[in-house]
Amino acid sequence: MGLLVYKVADYSFTAEREQYRAICEMLKKHYAGKPEVCLFVANYNIYDSEIDGILFKNDAVISVEFKNYGGEVTAVENGAWTLSDGTIIKGGSRKNPYQQAKVNHINLKQGLIDGMILSQSVLRNVPALIVFNQPIRCNNLLSGRVKSWLHITDNDHFLQKLSDITKPRTDLSNEEILHLVEKLNLLDEWKDLDYCDVQEPEEEPLPEDVQQGGALPFDVEVEESPAPVQEEVEAPASDNARQLDKNRIRVASDRIEALGDNEIFLFGSNIAGKHVGGAARQAYQKFGAEWGVGTGPTGKCYAIPTMHGGIEVVAPYIDAFIQYATEHLELRFLVTKVGCGVAKFHPNQIAPLFAQAVDLPNVYLPAEFWLYLQK
Repeated sequence: MGLLVYKVADYSFTAEREQYRAICEMLKKHYAGKPEVCLFVANYNIYDSEIDGILFKNDAVISVEFKNYGGEVTAVENGAWTLSDGTIIKGGSRKNPYQQAKVNHINLKQGLIDGMILSQSVLRNVPALIVFNQPIRCNNLLSGRVKSWLHITDNDHFLQKLSDITKPRTDLSNEEILHLVEKLNLLDEWKDLDYCDVQEPEEEPLPEDVQQGGALPFDVEVEESPAPVQEEVEAPASDNARQLDKNRIRVASDRIEALGDNEIFLFGSNIAGKHVGGAARQAYQKFGAEWGVGTGPTGKCYAIPTMHGGIEVVAPYIDAFIQYATEHLELRFLVTKVGCGVAKFHPNQIAPLFAQAVDLPNVYLPAEFWLYLQK
């Protein structure tokens, strides 16, 4: 399968950028032609931890930290990590690299669980790996318990250590790893094509017993500007019970990167308002969604919880949104594919719940939802 790399942002320091490239080169060669897939997510923030890298492989999820040092390293739990010449090895904002790694691997594990990205059973153990970009000799004074999850190596021995790290309870299929791209809300522009050599999966087909929606009976443009389409068109002939003409179809972009003054980003959330993955992460990071608010208006967003039950549990929240949109015609609501990502509903299940929004001029739905609203 090979390697898939996403770099969320450039690193702040030259040494980090160089080490990132060195690690990616090694990973690309290591996984070339192998049956398994590895996902490397670089410079990722989760639960206020900025993690240099996260490695997802079939048998482990690993938090990775880069260090720009070399020589004889003394590693301790309390006090400073030092080189033989007395140089202190920094641990970011923490007292030492051990404390930095401890916070990051805890936040990574909890963030992935709270965001419903991976289950607690899979993430029972999330190891951390500190990689020095220069050769080291390690005087490892960490306790046995800490050594069970915190690993220390250098670039020269990185692949060997990576192969050694395995967690029996972590058993991710290649498909599960590939689908983490969507769950982590990794944008196409973050994909580092210099190192990727694996194709991501297409959307899962609907089950055989699910009716496909087909194509819209005419071309529509995705609405991205504040002004709605004013062009008058003749309604198409249709045998459907309800006819939808072009002026009634308001399509939200599937790549919403900015909002106008009166625009609201509608996303699927969990009831606890822990916005870790998918559109929820985007709402939290870009559009002011508040942590801990899992339903209703929040920032420049509107949250609909989709993770805590079946379609009958989700429906009342969508009804409440439609009532809210009716009372706030001055706002324009851009609806994402609510519930169709991490929550694993199909559009044919969610779209009919928005039927009462068809006639609301301020609600813009995903193109795929309209396919099921023709019926």
